[in-house]
Amino acid sequence: MNKKAFTLLEIIIVLGILGIFLGAGTFFSAGFISREYLRTDTENLIFVLREARSRAQSGYENDSWSIKFLLSEGKYVLFKGNDYETREIAFDREYFLNKTLSFKQIVFDGGDDIMTFFKNDGYSKENGEIILQNVKGASESVFVNYFGIISLDQSNPAYTGEIPIIPDDTLEKQTYNVFVPVLQDTYIDKGDEDVSFGSENNIWVQSRFVLWHKRGLLRFDLTAIPNDAQIVSAKLKLYVVDKKGSSRSYGIYKIIQNPDRDWIENEATWYRYKIGQLWTGGGGDYVETLSNTFNVSAFDGTPFSVQIDLTSDIGDLIKTPLDNYGWLIKDMEEAATFQYYVQFASKEHSQTGYRPSLNIVYEY
Repeated sequence: MNKKAFTLLEIIIVLGILGIFLGAGTFFSAGFISREYLRTDTENLIFVLREARSRAQSGYENDSWSIKFLLSEGKYVLFKGNDYETREIAFDREYFLNKTLSFKQIVFDGGDDIMTFFKNDGYSKENGEIILQNVKGASESVFVNYFGIISLDQSNPAYTGEIPIIPDDTLEKQTYNVFVPVLQDTYIDKGDEDVSFGSENNIWVQSRFVLWHKRGLLRFDLTAIPNDAQIVSAKLKLYVVDKKGSSRSYGIYKIIQNPDRDWIENEATWYRYKIGQLWTGGGGDYVETLSNTFNVSAFDGTPFSVQIDLTSDIGDLIKTPLDNYGWLIKDMEEAATFQYYVQFASKEHSQTGYRPSLNIVYEY
């Protein structure tokens, strides 16, 4: 039987064809990845622009909010106010483009590289276009007009000014999933009524007779959530790091907004919410209607988390973020004969993963 082997020429041809296919696959794969980076970073830019506008509209920190574009560094900075040179750096948030992207061009009416949204109305300083470009030459433009309207499409009726309404209602809504770190936390103790515990690693909540109550206080910064967003869910996550007693129920209440109760964690005690300012009564001022209740099971020495649904509260608070003074947590049966307590990890806890966080899912 004759067996015919491949000739050298045939092998070279086959290898050449394979090389062409592999090269084409690599080319198209690289192109796809590059386009995805462009799409993702464009969405991120829109999100940050909206955040700046939302902060300005809500009057956060009683100031306008701006974004500085540093083209040569491939980054942009969200900052408080409208003057980058004299800004308060503590409020800065920096964002970097993917290394495969760059700012092709920034075109603002005033020829500047700063987009400012004015306090209260959220209008912008000028019309502008920000163009992002990837290594393949593809580009995306984001437009901002004097109304503060942000769009990918200049023909959008809201953008052109034909419908002078908040633009985001006319755009296709997107879903965002964010984790908000705790801004302040502490606990107040009836047994140590003049002591502040804002620097403690744990937040105590305790019941025992009428003289040994402890209540927790928490507050989160909600100003980054647009005040016209649709809240899908909001869950507070706390880690139990110690507990005495069997399973118990706890209640969480909104701290009252009127009159102001802008408590300070390192000054709040059982009778005052900050130095020189007293609670109406001892133990904090809170809305009598429960925001929610939750159970904490017995503790076996291993930290575990509990989640509390605060969707309704967050939906209300984002509309007036400057009136947000957080929540108070207390035992549902404080007048217990025996001592029962739970300790939640605070924002000072050494294990960062145990610190309080608020997971908010919203559409905007």
